[in-house]
Amino acid sequence: MEIFANPQVWLAFFTLTALEIVLGIDNIIFISILVGRLPRDQQPRGRTIGLGLAMITRILLLLSLTSIMKLSADLFTVFGQGFSGRDLVLIAGGLFLLAKSTLEIHTSLEGEGHDREKKAAATFLAVVTQIAIIDIVFSLDSVITAVGMVDYVEVMIAAVIVAVVLMMFMAGPIGDFVDRHPTIKMLALSFLIMIGMALVGEGLLFHRQGAGTFIRRAAPRVEAPISRLTGFSEDMAMRGLRAGSRELASGVFLPSPEEAMMLGVGPRESVLRLSRLRLADDLPMAIEHTVVPMRFLPAPEAIGPSLYETLKVRGFGPARGLQRLRAALLPDADADLLAVPKGSPTLYIQRIAYLADGRCVEFTRSYYRADTYDFVSELTLAPQSRRSKP
Repeated sequence: MEIFANPQVWLAFFTLTALEIVLGIDNIIFISILVGRLPRDQQPRGRTIGLGLAMITRILLLLSLTSIMKLSADLFTVFGQGFSGRDLVLIAGGLFLLAKSTLEIHTSLEGEGHDREKKAAATFLAVVTQIAIIDIVFSLDSVITAVGMVDYVEVMIAAVIVAVVLMMFMAGPIGDFVDRHPTIKMLALSFLIMIGMALVGEGLLFHRQGAGTFIRRAAPRVEAPISRLTGFSEDMAMRGLRAGSRELASGVFLPSPEEAMMLGVGPRESVLRLSRLRLADDLPMAIEHTVVPMRFLPAPEAIGPSLYETLKVRGFGPARGLQRLRAALLPDADADLLAVPKGSPTLYIQRIAYLADGRCVEFTRSYYRADTYDFVSELTLAPQSRRSKP
C-alpha cells in the first residue's frame, strides 16, 4: 500500500504508460498491415490476438529482469566489435521487418497486375506467427525503457496493461484508415522500413550522450586509482560514462558482529544495509553491499544515485578510507546479475570510510567484474638509506 501513496510512483506510472503507447505505434501499424491480408471478419480477432501477444510478451520479459540484464552482456566479438543477445535480437528483428515491409510493398504494387488466383491467401495462423515474432523485438525495447524508468515491477506491468488496452481500442480505427487509403499504407510501410533500419543500426552501433554514435564495442574498461577515495558515480563521471544503479535489497537491521566491529557501533545500534547493482552506460559493472550507521542516514529512501554525495550533503562526507582488494570467484547468483559466466573471476573489494573526526561512516563489500575494471596505483622508488660510515 505504500506504493500507492507515493506521488512519484504515480508520475512514473503515467509517464511510462504514455511512452509505452508511443513505442507501440509501430507495433500497431505492423499488426494492422498484416491483419489487412485476412478476411474482413477475421481482422478484429487478429488485431486483438496480436496486441494480446504483445502484452503477454512484455509481461513475461518484465518478470525475467535478470535475463534481460544478461542480454546486455557481449556474447562474442567480431573484428573487435562486441555483440550481445539484445544486439542479435534487434538485428534479426530489424532484418525481418525490412524483408516483410519490402515484400508487402512489392505485393501492393506488382501483385495487382497478376492473376489474383495465383496469390496465396494469408492464413490466420501465419499472420499470428509473424505478429508473435515481431512482438519480441518491439517488446524488448519497450521493457528496457520500463526498467530504466521505474523501480517497481508492479508499476511496469500495470503501465504495460493499460497501454495495450488503450492500443486495442486504437488499432481498429488505425487499421481501417490504412486499408481505405493506399497512399497511407505505402507511407506506413516506408515507416516500417525506417524502423527496421533503425533496429539493425541499434544492434550494430551505440550512442554516447554528447559524444556521438560509434561502432558497437564491448563493455567499458575502467581504470581506477587506488590512492584516492572516490565513489562509483564519481569514477564513472570522470571517464565520460553514465553511472546507474539498481537496488537489490535494503533495510534497517541490527549489525552483525563483523559490521559492529568494522563500524565501531554497539550491538543494539541499528544500521542501514543497501545492496545495489552498479551500471556504467547500462552495462553491469559491480555489486555493492553497503552498511551505514543509522545516525548518518535515517532511511534507505534518503540515498540518492551517489551514496558519497548524499553523505556529503548531510554533512558526513568521508575524508579517508581503508581498502583491501583480493581475487575471488563470483557466486552463481552474482554472476547472473553481472551477466558473466558462472565461476568467473572477480575483484573483491572491502572498504571502510571514515569521517574527519575518525568515526566510521561506511563499510562496503563489492564484487567488480574482472574483465572491465583495472585498479592503478602510482609507485615511486624509495630513497636509498644512507650507508653508515665505517
